[in-house]
Amino acid sequence: MKNSMLGLIAVLGLSACAMTGPTVEEVVATYHTELNAPHKETIRQKIVDSCSLVRYKDNDLEGGCYLSSDVIVYEFNITNNRIEWSPQAASTITKLALREVCEDENEALKYGFGLLVNLEGKNGFVGKLKNYKDCENI
Repeated sequence: MKNSMLGLIAVLGLSACAMTGPTVEEVVATYHTELNAPHKETIRQKIVDSCSLVRYKDNDLEGGCYLSSDVIVYEFNITNNRIEWSPQAASTITKLALREVCEDENEALKYGFGLLVNLEGKNGFVGKLKNYKDCENI
């Protein structure tokens, strides 16, 4: 009985892990630009500089952006345990981040960089990787 209980706990634990979505690191690891190295490094530095200016914080939410490999990651974290991400809020935040990056003068997405929105907190998730083609739909 003890062995079967341990087996059941292990199966339930693995099932819970299997149901979770990919992490930011896993999504980023699958994406790379084909940009030449000197130009890529120039744009990379501009992205890092721009992201250093993007910080948001209020009583319920904090956020910002950073560059991970070839992907600009916008990360928002709900700091109030009484609220959660709704599909509408997630969609709005994703569109705002996409608009911000698409309208940026550095044109990072045009040069092959990706955009990922990571929503942390209750009902949070890692969004789908966005690219330059997604700029046409905002």
